Amino acid sequence: MVLAARRLESIREYDFPSGKHCPCLCGDERGSCRRPNVTKLSKHTLIAVVDDDESVREAMRNLILLLGYAVESFASAEEFLSYDRIGEVACLVTDVQMSGMSGIQLHDQMLVNGDRKPVIFVTAFPQEGVRARVLRDGAIGYLSKPLKPKCFIACLHRAIGDTISGLA
Repeated sequence: MVLAARRLESIREYDFPSGKHCPCLCGDERGSCRRPNVTKLSKHTLIAVVDDDESVREAMRNLILLLGYAVESFASAEEFLSYDRIGEVACLVTDVQMSGMSGIQLHDQMLVNGDRKPVIFVTAFPQEGVRARVLRDGAIGYLSKPLKPKCFIACLHRAIGDTISGLA
């Protein structure tokens, strides 16, 4: 747990080449998220994490658990797509580049299947073109690794809020 906390302390946001976008889409023109923590939602809200890097996957999993959400983690997109409770997932957090199916291909497949759940992309290799594409295709956020906790939490709460609003 301490290792995960230390790893998360080093989280930073990606300063996009334009310098005008906060990855959580909060609109902060300075490029640094200042959103306060939002109240936790139901412990039964299920978040899925897909990342082929076990240490990143576990750090994200631990943070999400600390926030009070239920979480399932997967080492590949293929493993996530075969999950029997995929319909219960309120938000997907996925790496962009993975062996096998990429996070972008995973999102594309979900859209083809009619699954429009909120998606947060994370990447160790941020690119403005990829960012523009995933946001155009409906992603909630595009964050760089290591993650900045406040920005990740803001994206997560926005995704969950969008899901709950859509159900009302």
